[in-house]
Amino acid sequence: MNQIRANAADLRLATAIPDAVAPRLEPLFLAFLKEFRLRHPAPAAETLVGAVERISAIYNRRLDESSFARRALLDARRHFFMPTDLPKVWIPLAEHLAVNPDLLQKPRISVLDLGAGAGACASGLLLYLGACGYKGTVQLRLDEPDPELAQSLADAVASAALVAGLKTERLCTSQSLEDLPSSPNPDRKGGGSALALPNPDRKGGGSSRDRFDVVLCQNVVNEVFAPETFVDQGLDLVDRVTRLLTVDGAFILVEPALMMPSRRVSQLRDRLLTSDYNVQAPCVCQGPCPETTTRAGYCFHTIRVPSDPYLQRLGDLSALRRHEVNFCYLTIGRGQVTYADRARELCAGGPDTSRLISHPQKRSGGYMFFACHATGLVRLWLPRHLDRDDGLVRVKRLGLGSLVFLDQGPRPGADDDDATESSPQD
Repeated sequence: MNQIRANAADLRLATAIPDAVAPRLEPLFLAFLKEFRLRHPAPAAETLVGAVERISAIYNRRLDESSFARRALLDARRHFFMPTDLPKVWIPLAEHLAVNPDLLQKPRISVLDLGAGAGACASGLLLYLGACGYKGTVQLRLDEPDPELAQSLADAVASAALVAGLKTERLCTSQSLEDLPSSPNPDRKGGGSALALPNPDRKGGGSSRDRFDVVLCQNVVNEVFAPETFVDQGLDLVDRVTRLLTVDGAFILVEPALMMPSRRVSQLRDRLLTSDYNVQAPCVCQGPCPETTTRAGYCFHTIRVPSDPYLQRLGDLSALRRHEVNFCYLTIGRGQVTYADRARELCAGGPDTSRLISHPQKRSGGYMFFACHATGLVRLWLPRHLDRDDGLVRVKRLGLGSLVFLDQGPRPGADDDDATESSPQD
């Protein structure tokens, strides 16, 4: 595996969420929880532990999906998984806004949320736009086939819009499984999730309400697409969604950071690169995803969940301490500019771009990260002297998903100290 050694003078860092926006997100998030709990009072954390653990088992494929639709689990979805899933959209959205900053100048931003669930993705988008100081109107189409979630979805979005100070126009629809671009996953019982798309090519050419600046899809496609046909179904979905986008629009696909779902998303990305689609983020490798070339590797990103006593208590009781959440994602945009291109301009970065795909591993001589580079998977080595002065600050800011720009490229080989590392997930 190739290695990159960085000196302090070489290092340029780009974090997805701008420094001016990041401090505003936590107070907005906590205000959102307070407002949402006024509409849906949260039960005592002790009473939800069993439901939280059961949903976690469903997410991890230890239980069948048919149990996922039980009404008894609704409070756990509302009060634990919805708020802890909410920040996952912030990084992809921040990167898209870096590529297309003019989006924030539009008087109206049109958003489609496919499989909107309890409102995590749409609410996260509204809070992020509020943190950016957006003053226009957000036009939301929320597609969710589960009627049990309808009120939670509406209240979550209303709460987020209120605390973010945003005007919204909302259309909530319930769609059937028959509207999927391909057949659902036959191995999953219950069939509770669906994707339904408006048709911009219908007679009359459609309307402006059928074009979207952002299309969101979180925790859906791995539930409804069969593993063996996931890539083909995903390509069909991307084709249909991109026809719904405005000129500077983007399709943001977010999935759980589980090995097989993440690998399938990476395989979809590889196929997209061979077509006429612009994978705007997160990838910087110009060839096949290096994580899919190993049997156990998979790529994911991490974001911190703002601290809330109720979520902390429920996480401690259920052993699901979600102070950070992991996820994988793709952002497919119109045009040819990628987030890495734009970030390099913003931070005056050098020619070599790496995206961190591991947490720092402290070594005797400094810190080592696994990173995705244009040439493939590399080790990024930050020597001991970065532990001093601004170097320590930079290391502490480095996290999964950070882009690092250097004035030098990778060199073959690795030090003996690095040779024991086998995977970014170790």
